[in-house]
Amino acid sequence: MDYLSVAEQMIKDYNITIVENSTCWRRTHAHVDGTRRVCKWKKANSYPSLFLLLHEIGHIETHKSSMHRCEQESEATVWTIKKLRELGLPIKRKYTEKYKKYIKNTYNRGLARGLKKKLEYKLYL
Repeated sequence: MDYLSVAEQMIKDYNITIVENSTCWRRTHAHVDGTRRVCKWKKANSYPSLFLLLHEIGHIETHKSSMHRCEQESEATVWTIKKLRELGLPIKRKYTEKYKKYIKNTYNRGLARGLKKKLEYKLYL
């Protein structure tokens, strides 16, 4: 499978700028400030690389300023899974489970930091 071609097409289709040598943050992340940038994404012909890119594009596509972090992560992951299905690509459990754990951790961290309401976060697979 040529995952890199799919990634390049997604970058083009969603008008994303890849910033390889960004000085912000240490890991791959999206800017949801209208610039449509993804920083520190490592271009590779692999499923994990494509999943990560789609997840970051998902942040840009689903962003609402009122969302809590766990909601942001959940929405970006759901968007990624829907996009993979649209593209006819597999949904690999290893990666969805990794993101489910991350979403649960961000939710629990929010509760520990005083999140006022119980949120319904669901990851539809």
